[in-house]
Amino acid sequence: HWNVTEAPSVIVLSLYGTSMQANELSLVQNLKTQFSTIPIIILAKQDRLDERVAVARFRNVRYLLKPVTAQELLETIATVLSHNIVADAKVMVVD
Repeated sequence: HWNVTEAPSVIVLSLYGTSMQANELSLVQNLKTQFSTIPIIILAKQDRLDERVAVARFRNVRYLLKPVTAQELLETIATVLSHNIVADAKVMVVD
């Protein structure tokens, strides 16, 4: 479990490998267990159907392909936050 003093409003998870490893999928599962209502944005190196299917079973997860521009990431964060009314957003980046 993550030791955070305050729950984030959104989690950004950057993946380095060309495919999602079992430990990364487990990380997403653990994050969704601890922060079930918090959206996760996954930044992946390759567009893989099996990965999209694997993360699709989790609610509130977005999947973006690298390279991601700052504008694209900010727009995605704004979109996921617009679904949850957040006055003071806190972003957790897992890199």
